[in-house]
Amino acid sequence: DAVKSKGGIMIRINRPGNDTGKHLSEIALDDYKNWNYVIDNNGTIEDLIEKVKEILIQEKIILV
Repeated sequence: DAVKSKGGIMIRINRPGNDTGKHLSEIALDDYKNWNYVIDNNGTIEDLIEKVKEILIQEKIILV
């Protein structure tokens, strides 16, 4: 919420089938529900980059 209060956006990236473990840095926001965007990262790194780029364009963070 601190990020959003400063005008930022929150993007969650899920990788189905990827067990990230139980380290606090991996699970601390598992119950957070106020994401601006959720990306299912089920393709290539290029696919992920394109999805993020589309969000950044939509949010007018980058211009095309």
